[in-house]
Amino acid sequence: MGNKESSLNFEHKVEAKNFEVIREVKDFRVGTLKEMKNKKTGDIILVKEKIAPNVEAYKTMVEECEEHITLKHPNLVRVYGFAGQNENELFGNTLKIYIYFEHIKSDLQNSIKKRKDPFSPSKTHSPGKLNLQPRYYDERFLLYIMSQLIDALEYLQQQGIAHGDIRPDSCFFTDEETIKIFNRQFIQDHPISAYEMAKKGDKNVFLTPSAFQALGKDQDPPKEDK
Repeated sequence: MGNKESSLNFEHKVEAKNFEVIREVKDFRVGTLKEMKNKKTGDIILVKEKIAPNVEAYKTMVEECEEHITLKHPNLVRVYGFAGQNENELFGNTLKIYIYFEHIKSDLQNSIKKRKDPFSPSKTHSPGKLNLQPRYYDERFLLYIMSQLIDALEYLQQQGIAHGDIRPDSCFFTDEETIKIFNRQFIQDHPISAYEMAKKGDKNVFLTPSAFQALGKDQDPPKEDK
């Protein structure tokens, strides 16, 4: 871990001085993000700030960041680097991790909604005209999406990582219509399990039969092999 072992303040594969803040973004999936511009290359990236409650949690976050930065796959949102900061405040120190990752725009869920909406402007029509018919994905493109997802998930499994949250709003499109996924649990402020999400009323999560049965009986989540 290099200088991360000797200090709580560090930068790993990124330099904050090379970036400037464009704006703050609130994302329902992962919370507040900062959209940043690389002053040297002009590239736009996203930065997530996470606060650690104690030193042990801070070290765990660093280990998770190191794990994710080594993941290299064309269908995974890339983590470029991360930084740690120990801020001295009036009532003590605050430990923070800043995660720099690939900018993601459209997700599959919004794309499906736009194609279903007959009043959504179509690229295949002249400017100013509306496409009054839904423009669903054809079978060829759906198989293309599935192939990319399977390839990415197989790669994660080979790395011993369980994604656990594949649904349309966690699958992102690049400008070239390449699907990318990322580990939302890794980025979230306070990650919770699918079981806890379902217990809070989220009807879009997927549960195993044993977890579904436990939920119906208002029991604790069963111990399962992810």
